[in-house]
Amino acid sequence: MAAACCTWLCFLLRRLAGGLLTSYALEPDLVITGGVYTFSRELVFTVTNVYSIRMAGVFIILLGTIAFRTRIMPRWLTFLTYSVAFILLMTISFSYWVPHLFPEWVPVISLHIMITNLHKKAAGDGSALP
Repeated sequence: MAAACCTWLCFLLRRLAGGLLTSYALEPDLVITGGVYTFSRELVFTVTNVYSIRMAGVFIILLGTIAFRTRIMPRWLTFLTYSVAFILLMTISFSYWVPHLFPEWVPVISLHIMITNLHKKAAGDGSALP
């Protein structure tokens, strides 16, 4: 379901940007003075920044719920995950810095997975990932 929404969103953005560029190629003065450029630019910006970041927030909630129920991450990391998701979902319209939370959250989770895997491998536990 999420992949279908993401694919649909990407196609929508490509069509909007393509339509804007085609209109500009045909009638550049009319596009700029008629307000089409401003409308299209704001629409692409809103769809890109607001809705895609909210989809990332929903993804983070999904991962946090899986981690919480299966206990594959410590509780503090699970609550950090929920906090980042809440911030992404609720405050995207207030600051342009909020979208940077998602790329900063990914290495934190990745480092936890790598460190946990190294500790299990060093301890001789057979449950380390290959």
